Amino acid sequence: MNVRGRWFVIFDTLNFSLIMFQILRSCDPKDLHLCPNDNLIYEDFRHYFKDFDVEVIEEADMKTEKWREFSLLFEGVIDDYNFGTLLRADCHGDYTSENTFIVFRIQFLAIETARNREGLNSGVRHLKSD
Repeated sequence: MNVRGRWFVIFDTLNFSLIMFQILRSCDPKDLHLCPNDNLIYEDFRHYFKDFDVEVIEEADMKTEKWREFSLLFEGVIDDYNFGTLLRADCHGDYTSENTFIVFRIQFLAIETARNREGLNSGVRHLKSD
């Protein structure tokens, strides 16, 4: 991939995350659907990761074989399921360099859907914009 292509990927990754965050801040997260397959993603996520704490996440916890197996379940189901996407480590914080790391898009959808349904993203609406 050439330099221009790499910049496009970086821009697309950042743009997707920022758009999702603005959507998250604009409504009650419990009512938000990030994609048409939210129910399937959430059910499979909680089946595979029953006790996974989605409030504050360590990057190393997202780089496991179990996550790879989970991600592959969505090949052909979720467009760009394995595309790099920024995830907030702490759901109470904004997108900052200290609070984000890159995960597969399906991991982002699983974590943020769980945060929405479990009420952890409710405070995001009240974060001050920079």
